[in-house]
Amino acid sequence: MLSKTPAGLSNSSLFTLSTGRIILLILALLLVIIRLTQPAENNENLAGQIITGFTVFYCLSVLFLSFIYPWLRDNLYTFVLVSFFIFAIGFLHQIYIREFSKGVVSGFLIYALIAAFYIRTTAHLAVFQLFMVSMLTMLFYLLPDPGTEAQSFLIRFTGVQILAFFILSSRIRSIRRLIEQDLKYQNLIESLFCGVIQTDHEGKITMANHQICRLTGLEKDLLLKAMHFKDLVLPDDHLVFETKLANLLSGQGEKFDLRLRRKSGEPFWVKISASPTVSSDNEISGISMVLADISIEKSQQDQMISHVRDIEMANKALERQKSHLEVLTRTSSQEMRLPLESIRRVSDTLKVVVGQDNPLVSAYLEDISNHTQQIRQKVEGMWEFVATELQKPVLQELDMMALIADIREQLAHTLRENHATIVAKELPIIHADKLQISRLFSNLIENALRHRGSQPPVIQIGYSAPEDREEFLFSVIDNGLGLNREEYERVFHLFKKETEHDLNSIVMGLHICKRIVANHGGRMWFTSSSGKGTSFFFSLPADRGFSFEEILSPNDETLIEKP
Repeated sequence: MLSKTPAGLSNSSLFTLSTGRIILLILALLLVIIRLTQPAENNENLAGQIITGFTVFYCLSVLFLSFIYPWLRDNLYTFVLVSFFIFAIGFLHQIYIREFSKGVVSGFLIYALIAAFYIRTTAHLAVFQLFMVSMLTMLFYLLPDPGTEAQSFLIRFTGVQILAFFILSSRIRSIRRLIEQDLKYQNLIESLFCGVIQTDHEGKITMANHQICRLTGLEKDLLLKAMHFKDLVLPDDHLVFETKLANLLSGQGEKFDLRLRRKSGEPFWVKISASPTVSSDNEISGISMVLADISIEKSQQDQMISHVRDIEMANKALERQKSHLEVLTRTSSQEMRLPLESIRRVSDTLKVVVGQDNPLVSAYLEDISNHTQQIRQKVEGMWEFVATELQKPVLQELDMMALIADIREQLAHTLRENHATIVAKELPIIHADKLQISRLFSNLIENALRHRGSQPPVIQIGYSAPEDREEFLFSVIDNGLGLNREEYERVFHLFKKETEHDLNSIVMGLHICKRIVANHGGRMWFTSSSGKGTSFFFSLPADRGFSFEEILSPNDETLIEKP
């Protein structure tokens, strides 16, 4: 027997089932008609009546029971073959009693050929034809006087059966190959994780695999007998489907998302890849569609869109808060400078007027002036911190030699007071934020001056360019007091505890430096030994098209060493 698909009988099995039922009905009706129309003297033969009655009863019984019992339906082919043999026995009986009359033998030949067309295997065909030839030969020798016409018919009948065997066996093999290909195709379709549907040009469903039944919750019989694909589409998407259907029927392939509904009415999303089905006449006969359930993906996409909207709203709120914080910090720092400057001037004036006669008052006034200066520095540091955290770098072409020259001019007074020297190698041109990079080097230089040792401070600024040229490595090295191991972990802390050498420092200075480097996509680290100075290193993105140019004059206080 041919294998069956999981959803039911294959197309070939359904064809065989329908054909077998028709053959059983035709055989029964044919025998009844023959019995009713032949002469009365032929009906008096008891054996013929028994064979005819039994054949009619057998055919009608099998036909009726095939609608009730699945096992009989699945094996109907075998029962039809048995009916062929029973019917042939009736024919052979008529040939014997009528001694090879032309009407009977002609009918027998036609019957043998028609029955052979139904047989599906070469072995069954050979058995059936061998039975017919052998039984006919036996009857020929049982007759007392068969005659030359009977002998001639036997020879012709045998020749026709041999020729029919070769022709029909070739046909059976071809049909078998087609059936196997059909089964492979159906098994492939049924094994897919995606749903597969075929419709005719009007949209009526002509084929659906098991996955479609699982997605929709509908039985295959209902899908194939009474439904159009449009019946599965959500009403709100009918217009979209009709547009796509028109494109498909014009010969175009389509890929689109569509909402279908299950048997319960629940909607779900599918992604459809569709193409027109072309008949052997090169005409569009229908549509073939592959459907994939994307309900989960759509749900995740909707959630993602919702999250993105929430994030955008949160970012806008954060930007507003950052803007308010920046304005508040700038305003507060500006407003605090005025009273701090007034306190410093008053304390300096009182120190001149009163402090000369009272050393204790003079010391207090000096402390007030120093603490006022520290508070001002910390307020300015707070503003620098907020500006660094909130403002995005504005990249521009930046000549590092010119930048160092500007910083030297800004710190000229402090450099002279400390007898400090800045030694800079020829530095590159980079793309960076001028204000932030200027603040970075200023803070590092001021940090070196605050932590100076007994020798005049010497601050060396240099860089190197790795072979990959993806970044520049800058260094700022001083000969100051250096750091102990215990101080390493809190160097870049935002509000680190001041050491005894740190009384006038801006506690956020190095944290701001590291933040500036991070804003530009770089990294920062340092090495230090107590009494031997500190070396800060940081990387900044390289400009592949840079050039060098000496900006500072050898006569300036900022010395330049050629690399």
